[in-house]
Amino acid sequence: VVICDRSGLPLGRPTLTIVIDSYSGYIAGLYVSFNGPGLTSVINVLKNAIRPKDDLVLAAGAVNPWIASGIPDSAILDNGMEFHSHAFKLIGWELGIDLEYCPVRKPWVKPHVERFFATLDYLTLHEGRIYKPVANVLRIDPKKDAAISLSELCKGLVLFCCDIHGRNPNSRTLELPYDRFAESLERNPPPSLPVSMSSLDMIAAMSKSKTIAHGGVEFFGLNYTGYPLKEMIESAGGKFTSLIKWDPDDM
Repeated sequence: VVICDRSGLPLGRPTLTIVIDSYSGYIAGLYVSFNGPGLTSVINVLKNAIRPKDDLVLAAGAVNPWIASGIPDSAILDNGMEFHSHAFKLIGWELGIDLEYCPVRKPWVKPHVERFFATLDYLTLHEGRIYKPVANVLRIDPKKDAAISLSELCKGLVLFCCDIHGRNPNSRTLELPYDRFAESLERNPPPSLPVSMSSLDMIAAMSKSKTIAHGGVEFFGLNYTGYPLKEMIESAGGKFTSLIKWDPDDM
C-alpha cells in the first residue's frame, strides 16, 4: 500500500507499467499509477519513455544517467484492449510509431518484459514488501511492513532502473544493457522529441459525458465553472450535454 507524502492517506496498491528496449533490455520508461492497467497508464509510460529523464535521476540521487529518450520506431505490444483502442492508434499515427501485436497466448514473443518483472523481486526496499505467510513463524503485521511512501517507491524504482538493472550483465551475451543501448544510439539515433506533449495529454485524458448547466460542471461533488463556461451556456441557449476530459494525475 502506497502512502501519500503530503496527506498521509493511503493511495492503494500501485500498478507499474514499463517500456523496454528489446535489443538491449534497457528500461526506456516507467509509470506508476493507481487506476489499474488501461489506456491512461500506457500513454503516460510512452510519454515518460520519450522525454529526457535527467530530472528524475537527479531527484533520486542515481549514480548512472538514464539515457533513454526519443520516439521509438516500432512498439511491440500484446493484445490488451488498451493497445487496440482508437486513441492509442491515433497516438502511434501522430508520432510515426509502427505498432506490432504479438500472437495470442505466446509470452515468449516478448520475453524482456516478463523477465523484468521477475527481476523486480531483487528490488530491495526498506518497507513496502508483502511476504508470504510461513508456518510456525511469527506473523508480520502488514499495517507496519507492507506500506511505503510514494516518494520512496518512485526513488527506489529509478535507482533500480539506473544503477542495478542497467548495470547487470546479460547471462547470455555478458553485455551490460546500458552499454548495448548506448552503442545502438550511436549507430541509430532516435527521432527528435515532439515540440509539445499537450496533444498527447488530451488524448490520454479520461472522458465522460456530463450535463453543463448554469452551476457549471458537477464532478465528484465539486462544481467547475467560470466566465468562458457561462458564455458557452448562453450561446447554447441553456444547459447542454458535452464530453469532458480530465487528467487523473492532475485534478
